[in-house]
Amino acid sequence: MKNLIAVFFLFLVTNISFAQTIQWERNYGGEMIEEFYTVLETEDGAFLLGGASNSIDNGMNNFGNSDAWLVKIDSAGNQLWEQNYGGSDLDRIETIVATEDGYLLAGLSASQDNDVEHPIGEIDYWVIKITEEGILEWEKSLGGMFNDFFASAIRTSDGGYLVGGHGEITDATPGETFGDIDIVIYKISATGEIEWEKNYHQSDFDRLAKILPTPDGGYLLGGNSPNEEGYHDFWVLKIDANGALQTERNYGGSASDFLADCIPTLDGGYLLGGTTRSTDGDAQSQSIGFDDYWVVKINAEGEIEWEKKYGNANTDNLKSLAPTDDGGVLLGGSSDNDYWVVKIDENGNEEWSNNYGLPDTDQFEMAIRTNDGGFILGGSGTIAIDGFEVDQDFLIYKICDDLNTTSCDQTNSIYSINNLSSISNIQLVPNPATDNTLIQFESERSEQFPIMLYDVYGRLLDRFEIRSTIGTNSYDLDVSAYSKGIYFIRFGGELKISKKLIKQ
Repeated sequence: MKNLIAVFFLFLVTNISFAQTIQWERNYGGEMIEEFYTVLETEDGAFLLGGASNSIDNGMNNFGNSDAWLVKIDSAGNQLWEQNYGGSDLDRIETIVATEDGYLLAGLSASQDNDVEHPIGEIDYWVIKITEEGILEWEKSLGGMFNDFFASAIRTSDGGYLVGGHGEITDATPGETFGDIDIVIYKISATGEIEWEKNYHQSDFDRLAKILPTPDGGYLLGGNSPNEEGYHDFWVLKIDANGALQTERNYGGSASDFLADCIPTLDGGYLLGGTTRSTDGDAQSQSIGFDDYWVVKINAEGEIEWEKKYGNANTDNLKSLAPTDDGGVLLGGSSDNDYWVVKIDENGNEEWSNNYGLPDTDQFEMAIRTNDGGFILGGSGTIAIDGFEVDQDFLIYKICDDLNTTSCDQTNSIYSINNLSSISNIQLVPNPATDNTLIQFESERSEQFPIMLYDVYGRLLDRFEIRSTIGTNSYDLDVSAYSKGIYFIRFGGELKISKKLIKQ
């Protein structure tokens, strides 16, 4: 497939507009099937790609049907290493969470051997703690006696994790029993021990898409639940730190409305994104095709502030929301077997859109903002010969927004080509911090450069200029106004380093 990708790249370039620059495009995999699900930018400017693979060529291992597969690439897309995890059945990675000393990989597993030491049901949530080098430290299966499908995981303020999805509820399932398929959330410790488990039920087929932390220490659950007509609505729940349900609300019309992602906004509200067929109810904006992207802006109380649809003539399936430096959002999904990306401003107005992909089927999964203001677009790309699919790989694009003057501007990137020669011994004291942290470093010369504060969703929260002096430098950063969680302090200018800050 590698040679076919190179041939088809010309097809891609000649079928897009010039609103965005493709910095690079890469595919990763063997001669069988690879399915991409998630990407995370690492502190060293590289990226971790997660999904599943059943290939055994190109030096790749495979324990069985399909393994959880992790790939590390550098900022130019070159593969650094790859590692598979799992047993003799289906295993996959769907979320990567940064920790102080490595990563938590979360997904699902149907295996009962090899890396999966204590399976519970037919399909379980599966979480794996690894080092920064990809070495497995511990693993944990979560679920009931039958099928549990993972959806989302986040780090909690106490160093543990919230892991969620939806599962088949039976009398043998711990906790309360409600419907046929419920949202099921587990709170686990930093070492994987279960601290509590809760089910949430509204109808007979409830699904989770995303977990978000809230400023009060609780959580927002974004998912789906069938309405009276039997079609799914967006279903948003607010729970406290112990999982107790506080509020819930549905959004949608009389047809199908399917939530895929949600992100916090800087005004304390949330952006809900998914796909709709509705033309009534909450989905009053103009429809374009059969299935449209649907974005709903709500305030902190869950009231709708605006809703808009985006689409082409046929079927469009929104999967991911990525915040941008200018306060807008990048919408990523699939349209007519291509990746389709739409940039909107903070009020939902469309600024540009583009298609990316190969001539055959491409399935988009996730977009993230990168530290230089660009974006990674991730999914799976398929090559077919005479109508038969012969290979499927991770298909990754690095793009820049040409309408944003700072997008992919290396002078504003912490990962520029210059060496970090003048700054050393960077420390955050204290870390974890409650109110303030002191940024300390040694400098060999006097220079001015920006320092940026980002949250784990890639949102730029603060930016300030400092001028260093020769010798020891310190800067007091007030973080008291921010909620508990993980943040990144990034140095700009000619520097290329970031530090992880934990707010308690």
